[in-house]
Amino acid sequence: MEAEENQKKLVPIVKTIILSGRQNIALRGHRDDSPLLLQKSGGHKNEGNFRELLRFRTNAGDKVLESHLKNATPRKSYISKAVQNEIIECCRLEIHDKILSKVSTAKFYAIMFDESTDLSGRSQLSTSVAKMMNS
Repeated sequence: MEAEENQKKLVPIVKTIILSGRQNIALRGHRDDSPLLLQKSGGHKNEGNFRELLRFRTNAGDKVLESHLKNATPRKSYISKAVQNEIIECCRLEIHDKILSKVSTAKFYAIMFDESTDLSGRSQLSTSVAKMMNS
């Protein structure tokens, strides 16, 4: 019973993170460690896209999320940076598994790599896998 309730609370949070990823929207802001206030005061600072999107969902009528955010303790709100990273990692693993499944059944596929260096001098490697269709 408790597991089902926690899943209901997580759904809008996970969907918001997935939406942000699909739209290439950064999640974090400068001040996103405090409890999320659903009604912002006039002088309230921007807390980052993720928290603003959660606030938008509650204002649009997401009662499950609203109730959860109003009643959850900070340790059980599921909106911390650590939880965001865990959800992103779960999404990465799911995408990875789907790609591998498609490649494993393909007759032909291509793998491409591209490397660049970020501002800190750290090397970044991107990988692309493409399934080749029979003509």
